Amino acid sequence: MLNGEDEAMLKLVSAIFTCLIMLVAFGCSPSGGDEEGRPSDGDGEDDGDSDVSNVPRSPSDLEAVAGPEDITLSWRDNSNNESGFRIYFRDAADDDAQYAVLVELGVDVTQFYLPVGPEQYFEYYVVAFNS
Repeated sequence: MLNGEDEAMLKLVSAIFTCLIMLVAFGCSPSGGDEEGRPSDGDGEDDGDSDVSNVPRSPSDLEAVAGPEDITLSWRDNSNNESGFRIYFRDAADDDAQYAVLVELGVDVTQFYLPVGPEQYFEYYVVAFNS
């Protein structure tokens, strides 16, 4: 049986492991396009005439550093034409949960800090976007 301190450490390690696994799996979209990884011309419709030459390159090397009450996400900016970055998240405990936009950040931002409470487990991914 675990004591309170060991149980808290196990939960923290579990949260970090879950976050890192999801970062590996969903660290960036393949093309830097929409949340499904498809290039987008910004009108929300797949009309086949998208100019993929203007799509920003995907961020890479997404990393999570977890503290007792926070997580800092950081990534490498691989594009020179992004309008910003979107961080998506979902509840890691719910396999049916959909990803939602957590925050939209500006040009050249490569780090985001967010507080998390105990017993909160989320999965994240980051995409670059432009207008």
